[in-house]
Amino acid sequence: MADRRGGIDGMLALGLLVALVAGVVVLGALGARGADPFEVRRSTFLGTPWGTKALHDLLKETGYDVRRHRDSLRFVPPEAGTLCILSAPVPQGQDEIRGVVAWVESGGTLVLGLGGGTLAPVASLANRGAPSAALAEALGVRVQRTPRTEAGVVTRGRLAVEGGVDRVRFHGGRVLDGPLTGAPGFRPLVVGPHGTVAGEAPRGRGRVIVLADDSALVNRYLRDPWNAQAAVLLLAHGGKVGPILFDERHQGYGDDRQAVARLADALSGTGLGLVLVQAALAAALLLWASGRRFGAPLPPPRARRRRATEAAEALGRAYREAGAAALAAETLAAGARRRVAPRIGLPPTLPPEEFGARLRASRLRGAGALALALERIAAAGEGGRGAGAALRDAARELDLAADRVGRGDREGS
Repeated sequence: MADRRGGIDGMLALGLLVALVAGVVVLGALGARGADPFEVRRSTFLGTPWGTKALHDLLKETGYDVRRHRDSLRFVPPEAGTLCILSAPVPQGQDEIRGVVAWVESGGTLVLGLGGGTLAPVASLANRGAPSAALAEALGVRVQRTPRTEAGVVTRGRLAVEGGVDRVRFHGGRVLDGPLTGAPGFRPLVVGPHGTVAGEAPRGRGRVIVLADDSALVNRYLRDPWNAQAAVLLLAHGGKVGPILFDERHQGYGDDRQAVARLADALSGTGLGLVLVQAALAAALLLWASGRRFGAPLPPPRARRRRATEAAEALGRAYREAGAAALAAETLAAGARRRVAPRIGLPPTLPPEEFGARLRASRLRGAGALALALERIAAAGEGGRGAGAALRDAARELDLAADRVGRGDREGS
């Protein structure tokens, strides 16, 4: 009777645990539905299709002073030349808006993205007065949705005249609207069949560049050479010379003391808090159930006759006696190729000869030393029996070369 009771208790505990796990999965799916942060954020930390890491790296590699700004915008650094706020999902406060406008009027250049792609317009007639639209409304600009088309999109102003940019690719379906577009100093930069997609206007001693669709700057579209050239012209040659700042605070990467409060809001807003509560309950039940015994006690494990060290030493002697130096050398070389492949941009599945040839032709710092180390360990593996010392020295040299390759500047630069 007691055994039957214990079996029933075990089945009940198992069923409850399965129900809790199912609840975690369902709530997690509901909480994450339609709220993928990698789809909407234009952060320079993200290498996803809608992120802007490629834009940050492009400007940095071409010699411009590019910085990620993670502090409040109440006081924009006065030495900054350009400030990029691209479809920020976190709204700016009124003190930050006043700080940005004052900085622009003192001579700065603001590049403001107002949505694009799968992201809804930041400022439009449908969300007038929304916190996320406050900065755009302070500048007098909004966005209207239009039918998507890439036909008839042409460049104007300094993009076409000074930069020689023939076209710019967007996701499409947005045009600019609002008082700013009718201001005397407003100049269209990109025009489509339904209106102006991007334009600029003076503000005090500075300049405001607005994009109804900022998808031209994301990783997915920046692969187009015209988009890359237009991005450099807009961000690096739009006004006074100075560092280019990317606002990361309002992409969710702020560096302040409100991180805990924002985390609590995210947990309560997406349903993730309920998921964590369910997971905690499941863990508590599992701990409780593990303290109970459902059945006869297990017999004690049998004692091992051999220690693990003895087995390892016996296996090592077998490899040495079999003359497996070539296999050891091949294994070490393959591991080194897999380890350095992401850093040097070569596929690790290349044949060893092709991999070495490309290394010797590369200008990366340390590439030649790595190619030589690979050749030496291959030669050590061909020594057969008695090649243990040479193999150890070659493996040490290969490890150092793999650590150093691709770190730092290119050779000759």
